[in-house]
Amino acid sequence: MIKAFNLGDVILKDVFFTEVTQKDVDFLNTFDAYRLLYNFRVTAGLPNKASGPYSGWENTRIGGHTLGHYLTAAAQACAGGYGDCSGTDGITLKGRLKLIIEGLAECQNATGTGFVFGATMADPSKPELQFDKMEAADYNDTWVPWYTMHKIVNGLVETAKLADSDTAQRSLEVAEKLGEWIYNRTSRWTAEQRDHVLAVEYGAMNDCLYELYKVAKAAGYENAVHFKNAAHAFDEEKLFEDVLAASREGGKPDVLNNRHANCTIPKFVGAINRCVTLLEEGDDTAEQQKYLEYCKAFWKIVTERHTYITGGNSECEHFGRDNILDAERSNCNCETCNTHNMLKLTRTLFMLTGEKKYADYYENTFVNAILASVNRETGMTTYFQPMATGCFKTYCNIDVNKNYFWCCTGTGLENFTKLGDSLYFYDEDTLYVNQFVSSEVRWHSKNVVICQSSDLPESGKIELTVKAGESDFTIAIRIPDWVAGIPCFMINGVSASATKDIDYFYIKRSWKNGDKITVDFPMEIRAYNLPDNSRCFAFKYGPVVLAAELGRDSKMSLRQVGVQCDVCANKIVRGLEMPLNGNYGGTSGLKPLATETLLVEEPVDEFMKNINKHFEKQEGLRFILRNADWYGTLCFTPYYRINNQRYGIYWLFTDSQEEIRMLETMAQSSADSTANYIEGIGVGYGAQTEGNETTWPYMQETGTGSVADPHELTRYAKAGGSFSYMFKVLPDEDKKIYLDCTFLKTDEGKQIIIKSGDTLIADYTLSCDGDDEKFVKSFELLQSLTKGQKELRIEFSGKDGNESARLVAPVSTSWK
Repeated sequence: MIKAFNLGDVILKDVFFTEVTQKDVDFLNTFDAYRLLYNFRVTAGLPNKASGPYSGWENTRIGGHTLGHYLTAAAQACAGGYGDCSGTDGITLKGRLKLIIEGLAECQNATGTGFVFGATMADPSKPELQFDKMEAADYNDTWVPWYTMHKIVNGLVETAKLADSDTAQRSLEVAEKLGEWIYNRTSRWTAEQRDHVLAVEYGAMNDCLYELYKVAKAAGYENAVHFKNAAHAFDEEKLFEDVLAASREGGKPDVLNNRHANCTIPKFVGAINRCVTLLEEGDDTAEQQKYLEYCKAFWKIVTERHTYITGGNSECEHFGRDNILDAERSNCNCETCNTHNMLKLTRTLFMLTGEKKYADYYENTFVNAILASVNRETGMTTYFQPMATGCFKTYCNIDVNKNYFWCCTGTGLENFTKLGDSLYFYDEDTLYVNQFVSSEVRWHSKNVVICQSSDLPESGKIELTVKAGESDFTIAIRIPDWVAGIPCFMINGVSASATKDIDYFYIKRSWKNGDKITVDFPMEIRAYNLPDNSRCFAFKYGPVVLAAELGRDSKMSLRQVGVQCDVCANKIVRGLEMPLNGNYGGTSGLKPLATETLLVEEPVDEFMKNINKHFEKQEGLRFILRNADWYGTLCFTPYYRINNQRYGIYWLFTDSQEEIRMLETMAQSSADSTANYIEGIGVGYGAQTEGNETTWPYMQETGTGSVADPHELTRYAKAGGSFSYMFKVLPDEDKKIYLDCTFLKTDEGKQIIIKSGDTLIADYTLSCDGDDEKFVKSFELLQSLTKGQKELRIEFSGKDGNESARLVAPVSTSWK
């Protein structure tokens, strides 16, 4: 198996990398350890040392997840040499890390069970209530406790692996006790209880427990096997088998359709760790190979059927149907957590197989989705990266006291304290140069330092210099998938032959101090289109995705989807504006603006074949697109460098003058103003707002309650039960207000009762004339309900005490 270098063995020299790493470290040093620990101390019944927890997600049922991310990020930073950096309070990063670990140990001693947790509690007398309810399939007011637990365990384990000896030992002790609590709970699950738990997002509980098993075993912990057994309880083999079957020729399509992407990807991160664990121990070779095949199949499906040019995937956190990507371009694409976890999976697949395709994907996604996720000016990171043209990126708040602490804020903290972890790899006699970033790597077993100077992406020139006494080994330099033509290699000024159809260029020799390899990778612009629209194209120059700069304007406003997640509220392309007011389940399916289509003077296919003739390269890696301009020119630059302006990665092309004239007419015509969206609710999205009495839309349940499916984004009332949300309405009595409900055609003939208080809004039997999977039915709300109101509670139930038809996200209000 190919091995990775320790974080401290790779020294970054690239200015972009060092700047954003330092900004991440500076942000970590603004955190108050006692505020991160606040709800952990409440759970443990201890008096607090801070006035309160942090806000946003940290003061909800998912609270504590940020502490787990913080531990991992800080431990990585300390391992990379940043431990002595301090904040304005004088506390160093390694000092904060120690404070948190000691604080968790104190909480653990107080509970006496090994349990530590930092979410808000519905019942202080029942600190484990969220976990109890999961096992009973009572998902109301729980959010995702095992997901949060994964972050905590992972942070403890990474600290045990990377921190200085005293803090590492203390962290491992806490992790082992918490691991025993997990083992005791999982070992008494019935098959039914396990199904209940695994039906809700649990992060990569399998991954962190396999890692705990290996670290604890290496440290001599007697019961380490408990953690391996607990990890396997989270291995979802039915899903793994379904994905494997779907990846084969003739396999069932759309196996990932409607699945929550960041619920799914981490499951395979855990699966690949099982494969590694079995391999390292020489256990069942057949099972180890089976788990490897599971992960290769999943990776293949995601990268070939669900991935944009940047390497990112998903729309509003969910996978769609196979090869449906253009139709899902929106302001909510490419959740950064997905990218973080896909790269963890990809990295391990490369280490297990040595296959270059994994290194190629890693580079593309690392550059164009991870580096693109950070604001170079502030160090803050994204939740989503819009693929809809005319949008802009939004970032978390640089003020730690105003941050919402999204999941992607947490993975963002981690991403930028480990930027050097996958540049180089090694085996017994070979050093693999997988990425081309100015840096140094120390290979201790060979007593050698390799210094890399890279000019990417400005040019394809790379230089590697050996600093060592005489040493025999091989340097393997990846031939990127973007290389245009035959790369040029020179060793100490002498040309070395290479071809472009090889994966790596291997140089084996007895290396001496000062030996130098120079490489020149030819680069060009290439066009890439989307499978569901042959006219929709994006471009890369060498390794970097290009995006057209569309500038700043006074309308760059934000709105929120889901729970306190900021996204851009509109898209604007050359003056035309489209409001982006959909909520979860209703953000995709956008019609392109007329100004997103460019006219070319030859057939589109020919234009793209000759695309390098149409881009004019200018200073500063800027490219002007010629022979396709419409109302001005488009200037493209590397997408990862675009921070605070609108952009366009994907553009539509036509060679039809008639179509352009039609689009110009459309652009001049007024928009349909007969219906106006007010606000939508992502029913079935998850438990985070369902039952929460402080966060809109304040869901409530009565009777036997209701059932949600987060994969289908549906919710229905059980027999004898009901559910309700607060819907936003308008108090203006001159407007007619409507409730727009989305239903499934497969529920045709089922019934639903819709009420507000004692007032009946609808007694509806589902009826659909079309063939689409979903349809929308609008119900007028009486003026007596909405007059003078800004919000209205609306309840859904079945008729005569029966089960109701399913509602599908989004359910919205509108006015005419």
